[in-house]
Amino acid sequence: MPSQIVDPRAKADKVSAVVSCKSVVDSIDSDFPKALRKHFNIKNVFLFGEAIKPADKVRLKKRAKKCGYKGLWWLNEIQNGEFKADPDGFIDFLTRLKAVLPYRNPRPGNKSKTRTKRQRAKPRRP
Repeated sequence: MPSQIVDPRAKADKVSAVVSCKSVVDSIDSDFPKALRKHFNIKNVFLFGEAIKPADKVRLKKRAKKCGYKGLWWLNEIQNGEFKADPDGFIDFLTRLKAVLPYRNPRPGNKSKTRTKRQRAKPRRP
């Protein structure tokens, strides 16, 4: 995966995690997490795929960890050419991702000042 997709002008110190997404996980890009760590000091790089073959799960999970990813997760397994959902894996991915994200407690009663398109279309009353 090309590391040029990360804008070098962005405030990398504000980035908590990066999720690399693939449609079908059949190989691991070993350079991507290393480049993020080296150039932007981003340590939490997750690899998420839409689908994976059951025979590749163990091998690719080990490879992902060895390459510097926090782990490998997928939404579906490919069995006999069909996709079979794996909801437990997706829930585990969300749980681990949430663990590295900063928690922002919204202040009670704090309403957003942003107006929707419908609200902007209506004139405000004085």
